[in-house]
Amino acid sequence: ELRKKRAIQSAPMNVYEVHLGSWRRKGDQFFSYQEIAHQLSVYCLDMGYNYVELMPIQEHPLDESWGYQVSGFYSPTSRFGSPQDFKHFINH
Repeated sequence: ELRKKRAIQSAPMNVYEVHLGSWRRKGDQFFSYQEIAHQLSVYCLDMGYNYVELMPIQEHPLDESWGYQVSGFYSPTSRFGSPQDFKHFINH
């Protein structure tokens, strides 16, 4: 509703760049795409961001690489859930 009323072409961009695997964690576990979707949207709205840029989300062999050594170019990493969970994240 609010998005339809906003003149986005004249509004300033405020982009939040985020790596999903290191943004927040539950101990040594990753949050799922669905869990991240809600938490990240609340955080971005509270902080005044209006765009989110994801650091690499493709499948990759090492958690420590942050996704820059891609092994699956056209698939979101399964670390955070299924392709359907990723779809939920994007739609949220």
